[in-house]
Amino acid sequence: MVNWIYGIYIGLVILLIVIFAYGYFTVDWEAILSGTCEFPEMICTGLETLGFPNAWLTYKNLIWRCIVPLLGITAIFYGLLSKVGIFSRGINIILSFVVSLSTVPIGIFVVFVAVLFSVMGIYSVVLFGALIFISFSTIFTKAGMRATAGVFKEMDEQARKIQKTKAYYGKEIVESEKKISEILKKVKAKKIAPNVGTSMIIEERRRINDCKRMQTTADEKIKQIKDEKKDVQEDIKKTET
Repeated sequence: MVNWIYGIYIGLVILLIVIFAYGYFTVDWEAILSGTCEFPEMICTGLETLGFPNAWLTYKNLIWRCIVPLLGITAIFYGLLSKVGIFSRGINIILSFVVSLSTVPIGIFVVFVAVLFSVMGIYSVVLFGALIFISFSTIFTKAGMRATAGVFKEMDEQARKIQKTKAYYGKEIVESEKKISEILKKVKAKKIAPNVGTSMIIEERRRINDCKRMQTTADEKIKQIKDEKKDVQEDIKKTET
């Protein structure tokens, strides 16, 4: 099942790449890059030097084509750096912004934003579907793992209880053996009549045999639980493959 989910993930990634490639070859670059900067000359010169297209430097486009995508790329790089955990939080923020800003002059930022806006309708629908699928598959996978963990926990708890019962009968055997030893001493010391001592010893030995049978039963139950747990683990492995 897990391999099947991974296959779906890979298929979705390939589909998103295909959509992005489709948008790249079908985008109207002339229409997107045509226009003039609406800001003061100094600001226009500075932003153009950084690599932002002149046509995007308008009050209408600046937020959605420049600031928002730049912050989005910064957030992505910040998440990656935080996951690696090499630097501190402040350094991660600075490095993330520098890396995202460096994508502007080499054209990656411009291509990404232009293509994304070109295929936003298709891309957003597919991405939404992918997120829904991933969310539900993650929920079901975690629910299955919790259920399986609950079954294993219950089996382990049963085995522990049976083990305690076996230990209890072990103590009873030891007590009976001590009593037999004491009875033999009393018979030898003529504190107890031989026939009475024999009856008492027979009773204690019967008790010892009963306790040993209960221990054998406990061992069989523990083995049964272990076999059931092993069968469940094998079924899970077969399902995953």
